[in-house]
Amino acid sequence: MARGSSLKEARARFCLLVGRLTFIWQKLEADYRPTPLNLHDPEAKTVGRVSAGITWDATVDLDLFVKHRDDDQELSYGRTRSRNLAGVFVRDIQSRPETNGFETIYYGKDVDLRRFEPIYVNFYGGRSRNPIEGQLRLQFGDQIYVRKFRITAQYGNKGRGNRDHHPCWVKFTIPEILAGELTQPSDL
Repeated sequence: MARGSSLKEARARFCLLVGRLTFIWQKLEADYRPTPLNLHDPEAKTVGRVSAGITWDATVDLDLFVKHRDDDQELSYGRTRSRNLAGVFVRDIQSRPETNGFETIYYGKDVDLRRFEPIYVNFYGGRSRNPIEGQLRLQFGDQIYVRKFRITAQYGNKGRGNRDHHPCWVKFTIPEILAGELTQPSDL
């Protein structure tokens, strides 16, 4: 009888502990608010691991172009590795990405966000009668910044044309991306 009683007490304590841990976890999730990053704040942490990715809704080929000022080259489908910052172009998607598919670039070394040149998305190939809707996601540490974009060109331009003034190109600066929507990694 004493043994059964101690087993019941142990189960009761275990259930109480699980209940408390569940409550704490739910409270932490509810209180989690991603914090915007201000590059002009001298106290802001601007150095860390960075990855950027794009996804879109049309059966066309979009390409991502990322250049860090401390790296030896711009990363894209045509240049998939860099030496200085261990940058890697991970995945070239040439049609509509599958669920959670992203054309992605990742830096294997810590980089300073303030030293990125503008990030570009290009409508490289294909045809679309409707505007192409997509999003750029920039992950820095445990924060993910999301910027939506829209390309209204009907035909891809094979990467040609003035990046800053052609309808097949979309330009993002790091401050514009950081001003975008913040997403929790669990929302991806």
